[in-house]
Amino acid sequence: MYSEPLAVFVFVQNLSSKAFVPNNPFKKLFSGSKFDQERYKALIAAFDTLTLDYTYEYGPEKSAGSTWLLLKRNLINSRTFEDFKHNSLGTIPNASLFKLCSILTEFEPVYRELVYEPNKQQFERQLGEMRELIASTDTTSFFNTGVRFYNSSWDDSVDFNLVFYPQPNARGWMATVFFNNAQSAIPTSLTDYNGLLSVVFHEIFHTLYDEAVSRVQKRVGGVVRVQPVPEQPLRARTIGRVVGDGPGQRLRFRQVER
Repeated sequence: MYSEPLAVFVFVQNLSSKAFVPNNPFKKLFSGSKFDQERYKALIAAFDTLTLDYTYEYGPEKSAGSTWLLLKRNLINSRTFEDFKHNSLGTIPNASLFKLCSILTEFEPVYRELVYEPNKQQFERQLGEMRELIASTDTTSFFNTGVRFYNSSWDDSVDFNLVFYPQPNARGWMATVFFNNAQSAIPTSLTDYNGLLSVVFHEIFHTLYDEAVSRVQKRVGGVVRVQPVPEQPLRARTIGRVVGDGPGQRLRFRQVER
């Protein structure tokens, strides 16, 4: 699926000092365009001043939560920024939320003109290719295998959303997973849809592992506690990484086998 509210948010975040990759494709598109003027630079500067990520703890294991992820979830579940504003009340301070909505609304036509409209035809074709691949891969069965493998808590009535947005002039991409959403860019030059789906499921299975009941994670941790060594913390992280990676990579191998 495609979520324009989330795509606009990602676009603005990449224009700001909060960008994970400073010299990114979105910033290159904006730089030197007709929108590269004081009005929008001031909005980007205002975005930089907003605190959007507050952490909190939940559950008996005191898992870490993030309002940044809650906001992204609400963007996906909203059709407009007005919907997003109402859906997000109480997530962050109202002043920050209202300012964020105002900034995103201002950048919506900028995003459409610079990113979406020039790449609409290619992006929609890529989405179609991804839908066909997902339908032929039986991802639901594969996801349920992961739930059983990790003994994770999941309800079959909850859909897992795969959310994509176009990324022009990019060689690579990042996928992130939060709650029941997987978010990933699709570079406009991408043709390896098997690789993209594999990366998405790679991240999904890490989330399922994180949601696994504590006895499963204790069994994994017990492997490195049998004989304590100085490298024990690194080994624990490595084993956890392997347990999360393995089933996700299996999707890639199954596609190759076909």
